[in-house]
Amino acid sequence: MKKRIILALAALIALGGIGYANTITFKVGYFVPGLKSDFWTDELANMSLTKANFQDAVFGFSYEAFLTRELSIVIGLDTYSKNKSAYYKDYVGVSFDEGDFALPAQYYSGDFDPLHRLSVSSTSLQFSLKIAPFGRRAKVIPYVGGGFNVTLWSLRMQGDLIDFSDQWYYDDPAGYSVPIYPIYAVGVMEG
Repeated sequence: MKKRIILALAALIALGGIGYANTITFKVGYFVPGLKSDFWTDELANMSLTKANFQDAVFGFSYEAFLTRELSIVIGLDTYSKNKSAYYKDYVGVSFDEGDFALPAQYYSGDFDPLHRLSVSSTSLQFSLKIAPFGRRAKVIPYVGGGFNVTLWSLRMQGDLIDFSDQWYYDDPAGYSVPIYPIYAVGVMEG
């Protein structure tokens, strides 16, 4: 909800400022996420995901208003969003009376493939001041700038989650005792 309110305010400011902008820039870029946390280490190890699945285009715009011949203010907005569904690489889902469990795929065919969907989004608002000490009359305009950035992000997971911290054992008809893990339906968001 906060993200939508901030995006709406940014859009209103941007639309209101277009009449005052001396330069409007539309941007297209490429986002390569770092994915450096325990969450992403586990996801990339257990799921049919790769780091490349979350690389995608970034779109944005900025506008610059000249306050004086040497000083200007720049306001920008960039946005990224990606949805990806994936299944657990080495497990299949089996339904028992006690609930759904993940069994090793190398030994069992299973009733279903446990999977979940990840939705990742990031919106960046930038505010900066630029000082062009020699003015703006030349073809090359050196400047010094500084500012700040506010990044709003969210991560949403929906689907099946295997709880590897809760190990059970299944005694199969061939006489083997196999470690299995419960599967829970999940619908969580962090941001």
